[in-house]
Amino acid sequence: MQTIPSMNARFVLPALALLVVVLGAGCASSGAVNPQITAKISSVNRSEKALLVVYRVRTAQGRAWHPTVTMNGADLVSLGNGETFVASLDAGHYRFEMDDKKSSADVILKKGDTLYLRVDFFWGVWTGGGKLVQVASEQGAAEAGGLQPVGSDGIDDPRFR
Repeated sequence: MQTIPSMNARFVLPALALLVVVLGAGCASSGAVNPQITAKISSVNRSEKALLVVYRVRTAQGRAWHPTVTMNGADLVSLGNGETFVASLDAGHYRFEMDDKKSSADVILKKGDTLYLRVDFFWGVWTGGGKLVQVASEQGAAEAGGLQPVGSDGIDDPRFR
């Protein structure tokens, strides 16, 4: 006759293992690199320009939310879930902000520099919001490389369409 603990282990452990697999698959990146993103990044002449990559990792939260990132006070790009924006910039000082002005990054870019900015979604009391995070190039390349390029309708600044 089975005891209660062994019966629980017989049902609980497989259920926990399945839960870990399901949650892990939802959080893990496929590791596949999108050739469109690679081509856009490779097309930037780094001897003359700096590379900017702004991206939003695909998550189940905030799917309908399309935050706008501004550059020097003007709308730059509105990112959907799982989208990446790639641009070449002249050397100089730039201020990138979320449209709600709650997070920003002030940077001085030189020719050949690479800047990765990730837009994170967070839950608020009544509604969600966004946070702009500057990440290391290695992390940014790994996270942004497998996402989809933002469509031209999401690029607010016509210079970058």
